[in-house]
Amino acid sequence: MYEDQTVVSEDPILRLASCAEAGVEAVLAALPETAPMQGEDGDSRALYARIVMQDILRIRLNNHLDAYCLQHLMRTGHTEAARQLLTYLYEEFGHDELLVEDLLPLGFTRTDVDAAAPLFSTELMIAYLKFAIDVDGALPDFVWNWFVEWYSARYNPQIVKAASAAFGTGTARGTKAHLVIDDELDHEQRMGAALRSLIVTDEDLRKAEFYLGRIVRLLDLYCREMISVEAAVGS
Repeated sequence: MYEDQTVVSEDPILRLASCAEAGVEAVLAALPETAPMQGEDGDSRALYARIVMQDILRIRLNNHLDAYCLQHLMRTGHTEAARQLLTYLYEEFGHDELLVEDLLPLGFTRTDVDAAAPLFSTELMIAYLKFAIDVDGALPDFVWNWFVEWYSARYNPQIVKAASAAFGTGTARGTKAHLVIDDELDHEQRMGAALRSLIVTDEDLRKAEFYLGRIVRLLDLYCREMISVEAAVGS
């Protein structure tokens, strides 16, 4: 099958950022119940705790996903991309422990965290991305890592601010520290540069947009699942 090998003439990250912003804003606009997840409502202590818990589980699962992708890169001889991903994995390792500290003032223990299960949408995200790596190599994982950093830089500070005001600074100190580390290490820009290095042709860009679209759809599922859990608990 013929694949377009036309060299990309525009900055792919700017294009992907525009797509990501439109997609995420559409998800949030369609689900006003996600206001606490956007930092607009500090009333739901239980919902905030579940957000932090799922963030912890996603960090841990994402480390496994990156390790899986790293194996693929090493097998296929993509040493520079492997080096970039290994550095990122090293820098992110242990950040889940920062967020665990936020749950302790909310009445949770480390045993509670270790016993917690990821949401089905989170399981789907990780499983889908592993499948995508098998199909298209590192590209879908790099799209995901860039999106995580892009999203975190734009939405998580609002959640931290709201949680600190509503529940006390100790319930968001670890998350805030994580954001500071990401900013100091320039993770969004660096993962953008790593992703950009994989997007050479228009076909590569189309694939990146495709996977970004899938990720936004799974984010929508995550938000809906989080809302359904909140409704069930509150009923």
